[in-house]
This record gives sequence, structure tokens and C-alpha cells, in this order.
Amino acid sequence: MELLKHNQKAYEEIEDSFQEYQKVLYVSGVGTGKSFVFLALAENVFRGKVLYVIPEPSVATNINEYKEFAVVNSRVDFTTYNTFSSIHKGIAAMEGHCLVVVDECHHLGSDLYGKNLIKCIDRLKIPTLGLTATPERDDHVSIESLFDVRVDGISNFDAIRLGLMPPIEYRVCYPEKDFRQIEKEYEYDVKPELSYEASEDILRGAIAMFPRDKWIAFFPDVKTLHKHEKLLHRLFPEYQFFTLYASLKNLPEVIDGVQKAERAVVLSVNILLEGVHLPNINGILLMRNVTSLAAFQQMIGRVCGIGNHINPVVLDCSACSIKLMAKLMSLGQNPQATGRPSSDGTPKEIVKVGIGAHKKYDINRLFYLSQNGRSAVSIGHAKQAVAKYRSFNGNVYKSWEELKTNDLDNKKFRACCRMYHVVPEFACRFLSEGGEM
Repeated sequence: MELLKHNQKAYEEIEDSFQEYQKVLYVSGVGTGKSFVFLALAENVFRGKVLYVIPEPSVATNINEYKEFAVVNSRVDFTTYNTFSSIHKGIAAMEGHCLVVVDECHHLGSDLYGKNLIKCIDRLKIPTLGLTATPERDDHVSIESLFDVRVDGISNFDAIRLGLMPPIEYRVCYPEKDFRQIEKEYEYDVKPELSYEASEDILRGAIAMFPRDKWIAFFPDVKTLHKHEKLLHRLFPEYQFFTLYASLKNLPEVIDGVQKAERAVVLSVNILLEGVHLPNINGILLMRNVTSLAAFQQMIGRVCGIGNHINPVVLDCSACSIKLMAKLMSLGQNPQATGRPSSDGTPKEIVKVGIGAHKKYDINRLFYLSQNGRSAVSIGHAKQAVAKYRSFNGNVYKSWEELKTNDLDNKKFRACCRMYHVVPEFACRFLSEGGEM
């Protein structure tokens, strides 16, 4: 199998790592080709039986669609995390395999199944490959510590910079709102009041500006989906509609329908769709709040894929996703950093941010706020939160990363920050200055 340059590099690093280590973690962006790296390893290195652990049975359906999978499919057994509800069941499933692949392996730190899976791997000493695009969990459990070595592929932003994926059009579709209001809400960590119905005209303008054939709309639950179904039909009058429920039991039918439809909208109540790639989706409509950075990355990843030629569109009607985009930037994944130059020599934006159908916005403003602090009022709130935390005998830490290593102090500090409506990462800067106010 011929791999793209970035996947070939990862493949070689993983192959070398298995010469020395048992458990290898491979981190790469959604849609960057992690599955192809696994297929190459199964074809060339691990030629016996392979156990592929997946979060949902439907993921196997997706993987089987790759024509490259035909070479190894007779040697791959799929199972879910539920298999590892007990050590006994897990060991029985693993025996006789030369490689264990753990898809979406950030789940390993979450529950009983993950812990049992690791115990089974360690007991049988089977080479194990963990795959994920989002290793940083919101509960701060370290996934990396469960593996012997980490191999990094490329992020989605890096893929765009390299010209492997097109830039993302990201439009905030709040009713009667400008970014000065958003900045104020960001400063004080306040969730705006939203009305999806009030956003209808703004959404219609954005859809007209960025017409796309295949969309997925994310809702928080079935009730909200049905409540706004008529709105979606008004916005997309000549599209076929498909509903994908959280169980994903109807995924094969949805995939088949979307492939055959000229224009389609998928209504989904499954926030992550981990490991599931719907065909040719090039538009996202966020009609739910997203508080998890990992979940946000997974959702954006639904329109990311190597070889895509159409600029994907994200229409954001949530209360807080623009803040998560700023967080992605603060992690060193600045989407407004430049990629390959355009035909006229000017650098391309990785993510083009705007409000509604017309107004452009320099998201570096939010990036500045996240990196350099908020207003004097916010600084005052941060200091008050730190003082309250110290009154509860909280310890002093040099950094936010150090604070997160102490679960009790972390929870105590977050509670104090909520009390004064300040972002913990921001407030922690004043804690690291000495802790005494």
C-alpha cells in the first residue's frame, strides 16, 4: 500500500517503536489517515490475527468500506470496549492475536472498560497500537501515561497548512450580534442567550453564501432535533433528510442514503461520531452547545479529510464554540497562522472566521484575550478567586499544568473560579505569582 508522505513517516516511526516498546500511541488529526497507517502495519508487519477495539460496532462498517481493507479483513476481528467489562472476557477476546489496535483510545482513561483493557494488554504482553485525534481529555487524565511511547502525525490545521485539506469557513450565526458582544461574553465567561429561530435569516444568508451539497446538523437531544426540524426544512428546501440517532444503529442506511442523494442533510444527536466518516459531508450546522474541546475537535473533524477539494463550512449557532476555537489557538494550533500562499502570493488563512454572511472577524482578538488576559475587571475577579482558594488552604503551584496534577486542589480551584466567573487557566497565572494577595 502506498502511503502519503506524512503517513509514511508515521508508519516508519511506529514500526521502529515496536522494536523496543509494547504499547505505542499514535496521535493524528481527524481524517488524516490513521486507519491507512494501521492497514499498512497489518499488511507488512503484523501478519497474524489482529484485534481491533472500537467504541461502537458501526465503526467496523466504516472501516470495511475502505477498498484497502480487503487485503487484511480476513485477519481482523472487531470488538467493542464493552467486551472488557471483565478481565476474563477481555483476555478471552485477546488470545491468539499478534496485535491489538485500540481506536479512539482516549476512552482508556474514562471507565472500567478502559482500565480492564489495559490490564489485559499488560497481562498478555501483546503489541498494542492506540489511535486518537484527541489525547487531551477534559478530566485531565493522562492517556499518554498508559503507553510506552507516543508517535505524532499531523493535526488538521497542519494538514490545511500543507495543502492536504482546504481551509475552513467558520461563520458565527447569532441573531443581531457582533463580535464586540462575543468578546465581552468571552471576558466574563458568560453564555449568551440564543434563539435558533431568531437566527433563521442569518443562517439562510450564510447557506446562500456557502452552498454545499452535504450537511450534518448537531443537536443535543432528540427533543431539540424534532423541535427545530421544520426550521431545517425551511433552510434546506430541496434536500433529502436523514436522522442519525445516538445508538448509530441506522448508520449503514444513512451512509447509503447520503451517498445516493444529490443533496442531503443529516440530523444527528450523537456529538462525537468517533471513528465514523459520513461520505462527502462538507457543511456543519452546530445547534447545540459544546463545552468539551475534544468533542469540538471531533465535530469539526467531520468535514476534514485528506484529498477534499471543497472548502468545508461550519455554521455555529452555539453559545460557546467560538471560545473553543480560541482555545485551539491557545494550544499552539493557531488556525489563523498562514498556510501555502494563494495564486497571488498572499498567505492563506487556515480558518476564515466571520459573523453571518458578510462580516469578517480577526479571531486573533480572542486569541489575544486567551493568551494575555482580560480587562481590569477580569483580573480583579481572578485575584478574588485565588484569594478564596488560598483561604481554603489550597497549595501554590507554578503553572496550570502543575495544578492539574493534584485532583483535590484542581477541583477546589475550579470551584473558586466558578464563584467569581473567571476562567481557571487565566486565574492560575496569579496563583503562580506567589499565591498571596
